[in-house]
Amino acid sequence: MKKSEIKKWIENNLVRAEEARQLTGQTSMSAFKQSVKTGQISPFVSFGEKKPYQLYEKSEMLEYGRKLRERKGIYE
Repeated sequence: MKKSEIKKWIENNLVRAEEARQLTGQTSMSAFKQSVKTGQISPFVSFGEKKPYQLYEKSEMLEYGRKLRERKGIYE
């Protein structure tokens, strides 16, 4: 795979935490972080040790958001 193809894939398929939160439909970053902490979602890749920079797979965030909306629909 060429470097340009990898870059394009990353740009099209990976998102930072804030965009991932929006894709899931969660209203707060603390709710998103709780989902990560409990293992309901996980970063695709994480860089750094003290304050890691994490990227999430866009399709997984969309799917998790769909499941959250379904669950809310059942209990509302």
